[in-house]
Amino acid sequence: MPDHRDEFGVVDLVEHFAYPLPVAVICELVGVPEPDRHLWSDWSRNLTAGHTERLRTATPALVRHVRELIDRRRAEPGSDLISGMLQARDDSADIGPNGGPDGSPSNAAMSEDEMVSMTLILVLAGHETTAHLIANGTLALLTHPDQLALLRQDRTLLPHAVEELLRWCGPVPSARLRYADRDLVLRGVHIRRGQAVHPHLDAANLDLRHHDRAERLDLTRKRAAQADHHLSFGYGIHFCLGAALARLEAAIAFGRLLNRYPGLSLAADPGTLIPGDRPVGWELNHLPLHLGRV
Repeated sequence: MPDHRDEFGVVDLVEHFAYPLPVAVICELVGVPEPDRHLWSDWSRNLTAGHTERLRTATPALVRHVRELIDRRRAEPGSDLISGMLQARDDSADIGPNGGPDGSPSNAAMSEDEMVSMTLILVLAGHETTAHLIANGTLALLTHPDQLALLRQDRTLLPHAVEELLRWCGPVPSARLRYADRDLVLRGVHIRRGQAVHPHLDAANLDLRHHDRAERLDLTRKRAAQADHHLSFGYGIHFCLGAALARLEAAIAFGRLLNRYPGLSLAADPGTLIPGDRPVGWELNHLPLHLGRV
């Protein structure tokens, strides 16, 4: 992380590390040129801000830009995902690279609209949540010095630490609304057909039936027999497409941060950063830190 400390020796981890790192990784993977990546950061913030006017401006600009990227990669293929989607489209055509008998792609091929949608989903979903995981996780470690000390002493705990931080302070607190397609009773609660149900992932992650002392951050917590001991990536057909990448990025980010800045410490009262005493479900806008001696 470049040195962006102000005159008080404080640097904002969100602005200068937690956010730029996942943006750079996912843009590199998809094929967004480096000079354009600051645009994606701005567009993403506008899309997730929830303001109608910002959405009206950012959405068409993003779509236009992705179509330009597709045209560019069609003329100059690379090793990125957009080039791969174009190649797959050509390979799945019924007759040659130009499509079926009428010159159009086969039914199995991705349309350009589908490629635009896939690119937008991957870039936007592939960095926003990872950025918040890095920020939330750093705050959690700095406010739990005993756990931070364990990680400093034993870096083989990093993969376990990422899983526990995902469980304890994951960036996605709840799933989208679901609607009951029939009357049912769920653990004694009567839900009528058509009623909305809002699943809370953080509630599941703190379920005492599955986690001993669930409210406690414990980087040595043993993982359950199943593949994951939390629902921070969703479940089943809704399981996060980028889970492996997010895990890898987070492990590298935490490891490099602790290696580079062994004297890392908070530059603000945690209570002024988030409401409550734990960052589950909260997206930090800023995380001021003292980097200490390098």
